[in-house]
Amino acid sequence: MRELLAKEAPLPASCATDNHVIQQIAELLARGQLHLHARKAEARVLGGTQVEEQGVPFPISQHQPRSSQSPPGVIDPPTFPPQADLPAQVAALVAAAAEGMPLCLECRKVNSAAVAA
Repeated sequence: MRELLAKEAPLPASCATDNHVIQQIAELLARGQLHLHARKAEARVLGGTQVEEQGVPFPISQHQPRSSQSPPGVIDPPTFPPQADLPAQVAALVAAAAEGMPLCLECRKVNSAAVAA
């Protein structure tokens, strides 16, 4: 894999960690800059007996096209409750920032106590 990455990437693959090499190969595959093609396995004779031809994990003949439907979207719950007065909250945050005051109520209490002392 390092030799393959060295042909495609500007950085020397010999200096990269194994995880970095795998990440880089995955990125090249995802961007379509690297294509891998499998060769058909051949039956071989070892010690006088013929070895069975091994099947391919995902044969192209059994390939199914992707469905045109997109997966259902994830619906995030709302961040603020429906009764939240967002313009008032924004105004309070802007005013606190302009005054240099803490935004957290507890921090504001500590800051007010320190200023009063």
